[in-house]
Amino acid sequence: MTGFDAATYIALADAERRRLDPLAALVAARQLRDLIDQAVVDAVLSARQARAAGAGAGRYSWSEIGDALGTSRQAAQQRYGLFADLADGAEIRR
Repeated sequence: MTGFDAATYIALADAERRRLDPLAALVAARQLRDLIDQAVVDAVLSARQARAAGAGAGRYSWSEIGDALGTSRQAAQQRYGLFADLADGAEIRR
């Protein structure tokens, strides 16, 4: 993904959609959504692991992450908390 930004991916997906039949365009849109979903998870994990340089010490709070995502603290933690816990080495209990 080096060298590309979100706008580039969106432009590529739009170009692909225009030249493909509708079902193939749907597959391309799903693939783009999957890339975006993974990028959000990666960004949340980075935010939970450490603040950006110069922004202070410690992790970003779930409130700050929720604000950045345009959702509540609780919704952010419910959706991404397990990913963060696993990245921190937590074990899943059955």
